[in-house]
Amino acid sequence: MIEPLLQPISIGPCPIKNRFVMTAASLCRCTDGLVNHETIDFYKARAKGGTGLLIAGAAGIDPHRRSRSGMMQICEDTFLPGLRHLTEAVHQEGSKIFLQLLHPGAYASPKEYGESAPLAPSAYVSGLTGIQTTEMTISQIQEIIGYFAQAAVRTREAGFDGVELCASVGYLIAEFLSSATNHRTDSYGGSLENRMRFLLEIADAVKEAAGQDFPLMVRLSGADLIPNGNAMDDFVGIGKALEEHGADAISVTGGWHESRIPQITAQVPQGAYRFYARVLKQQISIPVVACNRMNLSIGRQALLQGDCDLVGMCRPLLADPELVNKFEQNRTREIYHCLSCNQECLDRVFGGMPVGCTINPKIGHETQPSQCRDHGKKILVIGAGISGLVYAGAAAADNEVTVWEKSGYFGGAGRILFQLPNWHDGKAYLDALYQTCLRQGVTFRWHQDATPALLQTLLETHVYDKIVIATGAQLGTPDFPMEDGAKVCSMQEWMEKDWPLAPHTVILGNDFRALEFALFCAKKAGTAAPESAFYAEWFPPFPPPTVHHCVPSVTCIGPHRKPGAGMAKSVLWAVLKEARHSNLNLISEATVHHISPSEVLFQQGDNLQSIPADLVILAHNWRPSKLASQLPSLPAELQDRITVIGDAKAPARITQAVQTALAAAMDLPKTF
Repeated sequence: MIEPLLQPISIGPCPIKNRFVMTAASLCRCTDGLVNHETIDFYKARAKGGTGLLIAGAAGIDPHRRSRSGMMQICEDTFLPGLRHLTEAVHQEGSKIFLQLLHPGAYASPKEYGESAPLAPSAYVSGLTGIQTTEMTISQIQEIIGYFAQAAVRTREAGFDGVELCASVGYLIAEFLSSATNHRTDSYGGSLENRMRFLLEIADAVKEAAGQDFPLMVRLSGADLIPNGNAMDDFVGIGKALEEHGADAISVTGGWHESRIPQITAQVPQGAYRFYARVLKQQISIPVVACNRMNLSIGRQALLQGDCDLVGMCRPLLADPELVNKFEQNRTREIYHCLSCNQECLDRVFGGMPVGCTINPKIGHETQPSQCRDHGKKILVIGAGISGLVYAGAAAADNEVTVWEKSGYFGGAGRILFQLPNWHDGKAYLDALYQTCLRQGVTFRWHQDATPALLQTLLETHVYDKIVIATGAQLGTPDFPMEDGAKVCSMQEWMEKDWPLAPHTVILGNDFRALEFALFCAKKAGTAAPESAFYAEWFPPFPPPTVHHCVPSVTCIGPHRKPGAGMAKSVLWAVLKEARHSNLNLISEATVHHISPSEVLFQQGDNLQSIPADLVILAHNWRPSKLASQLPSLPAELQDRITVIGDAKAPARITQAVQTALAAAMDLPKTF
């Protein structure tokens, strides 16, 4: 039997070699809407990595109302040469590529429309942008239908294998479909039949203009998940109508961008939204793509259970363009799994910046040459955390690399971080880093500590040509008094020893690390399965999870004005909502003065206050490790042979740990 994920399939007349689909995402890397080498490098790498179908774009279709410059455009013939280069590059690697066509509608900003208000089916204030829209006239509706048809013709001329209409997540077509935003009283509003008219006329126009044999896929939201929006029954009705109007496949995502229910953050269990695809597949005969937080195991299960026909992924293929090849070659432990942190992808795109990835800084430069900074050297890496593993795996391509680790395991602080509720995908990432090191011939020595004197000897005697310090960060000693009898420990100590929570537990710190740790503590007593707990928390009609005992009182207290400092904005709102659901007490702009066996005394504004505390856990004041701080004591002539990376250089996010490690190991293009 052929592995389900690797079985071929067709969308209309287009054959696809496997069931993997890379879903569309604006890379914000185009120059004035023109495809450039960065965009081509990006898609070429995913095609070379084995992905069966790539959905490029989204691409703008309106010549008068162009989105920001980083977005791909297909509204004029001017854009065709670059698009042809893109399709040729993907086809050379044996993959198929569709282009997603999009009109932003209410989600556009006025500056993209020459300071005029964004167009929408009705006049209302957008729930995402807060901007007043203008109701479209019938002539404007017909004009934009024509733009979609013309864009589809250009799509075929550019060599794409098919076209996808973005009718999801709150853009213009979705705004017509939804009763929450479509308040029209003419033939384009009111009943679902009327609200579908705009989409169906676009589908008909695309088929007529580009050819009945040119595959058409439509991206739909399984439900709007906004007040007064479409529910699942409406979605099924739209899907059935699309099949009747010649659609060749439907890609199913979650709700709208402005939905206050998490869609793709780590709070969402893997595959939690595939039930939308399952319901639709039972009603139509054309292929259905299941999306949102899909991974290999869930995707395989969904195919076997008949939930879908293809598996849509985006961020997993940002993190590892070789994901499909590694799966096909039985190298799954080497896959760099997406952390679902949104720090460098979703946050950057919504900020109008080029898309990136926390664990893959080579996005957009995949085919540009890079080489090891050192050649034929014996290199010692101190520390087997994230930065140490990234450096060792990269440098070992052209050097003899040894890693010393004072503990008996790899991962460093990542082993602690990835136990927290929103970082569980990180365990597989650590394993992939380690497997890469082993494949590259890196030698590991466990339970091996290092001191400045030992490092000096190793360098002076030329046992090693170079030493890389990747010892991470540690919690600094509190600078406030603690009475005898106060039960105080660090976040690392508490997690490693698995101590129970006290009736009144206080977490000191309120940055992103401390907030997620506090949420972990607040949820620790819950025993519901992740999927049922998620539905109960975010979808009230679902039955609540079973909790076998009460969660102790947990307070998170720290100096930042807003809790979660340093966390991705696209994630923070959901984490804060989880905190409220979990009855986590958040105290901000507070300075701790004193800890006793029964309370924490703190200053907030002009007021000195106290809170009961039977257990205090330190989760702030991170500083470079002791070894890193002792390096200036070494002779100056040895300093050039020592490199400090990751948190040992400056405590920061995983992004910086990966980037500093890779930059230290590789001579990268200047554009990185």
